[in-house]
Amino acid sequence: MITRMNRTEAHALLRESKLARLGCIADGEPYVVPINYALDGESVLLHMLPGRKLTAVRQHPRACLQVDRINDQFHWQSVIASCPVLIARPLKPAVESTQANVSTLDKADIRQNRSCM
Repeated sequence: MITRMNRTEAHALLRESKLARLGCIADGEPYVVPINYALDGESVLLHMLPGRKLTAVRQHPRACLQVDRINDQFHWQSVIASCPVLIARPLKPAVESTQANVSTLDKADIRQNRSCM
């Protein structure tokens, strides 16, 4: 059975993981790629080098971030947060940071499959 996680469970999953999938629009098409992230309070910090991801979120700053914990096909948890991406100033000339605010997690799609638990 698929059920909704509460906000505390969703934040716990976000805190324990460091790898997510970023969903955005690139060249007019959906584009989903793995990305490293860090949770900073209510914000998710993303690190991107110049390339397709950074170009995509600059052109279409609305994106989603999906994080999961998969034990097997019947035991998994997933958090999907849709949010605007804010581009921060580069720390170094070739490196830029981005920040996605996930303070609206109650609107996020946070689910888990507890069918065999």
